[in-house]
Amino acid sequence: MARIEGIDPKQAPFLMRQMFRKVRKMLGRDLTPQRIQARVPRLFWFGILGEWLLGQKAKVSARLRAVVTLRTAANHMHIRFVVVLFIIFAGISAVASAQTGEEPERPLQIGTQFSVLHVDPLHEDAVSVGVRASYDLPVRRLTVAPEIEANYFPQVNANFGEKQVLAGARAGFKLDAFGFFFKVRPGLVHFGGAEFTTRNGGSLSTFATDIGGVFEYYVSPRVALRLDWGDTMIYFPNPIATAISPSKAPGWYHNLQGSGGVSFRF
Repeated sequence: MARIEGIDPKQAPFLMRQMFRKVRKMLGRDLTPQRIQARVPRLFWFGILGEWLLGQKAKVSARLRAVVTLRTAANHMHIRFVVVLFIIFAGISAVASAQTGEEPERPLQIGTQFSVLHVDPLHEDAVSVGVRASYDLPVRRLTVAPEIEANYFPQVNANFGEKQVLAGARAGFKLDAFGFFFKVRPGLVHFGGAEFTTRNGGSLSTFATDIGGVFEYYVSPRVALRLDWGDTMIYFPNPIATAISPSKAPGWYHNLQGSGGVSFRF
């Protein structure tokens, strides 16, 4: 039976190299099971995440836990058997991945999200549901993605009734199963709720610009989780009347907005 070889830590992606370096610092060498797991990045990172979560409740250091685990596996046959099965599973996954080849890049993303927008001059925290579409374009080592997003804020508490449409781009880089981006998206915001129209003489559609960051985690080649955070700047051309404070002066206002959702990749 051919022996399953792990990857060379020096040839691993940047984030994996940092994890190998940390283990090497604790134990003085690289662990073969970990090198084999690294052939399937998602298996590797789920293992790291599981160890970290268990470590939150442990009362001993990570190095001592690792040493005890290795020595116990060496002295108990049934534990060695479990370890062997785990390595075989990792090897089978790696071989299957090698046979099928790299998954093709799926640049089109269509998804949905929940968003929270703090409209500073209106003293309102509005919650929305929305949809989004984007298309990843490789530019050297970066990814640039034009995208469009629409959000609807129901009239629940403050009764301002926003609608939001943004169209722009995000640019950044991907590391293994993670993506880090900077976004700039101009657009429009519409205020049409009963309280806003009553106090301000009608509804208002005005300019907005969303600037911030994006984090993506690629659960599989077809599914991604996404978190957004940033400053949505909204322009009010006229004084703004609310029931809480005196009228606000016209101009641009900074408003914190964050969202989380899921995207499907095609």
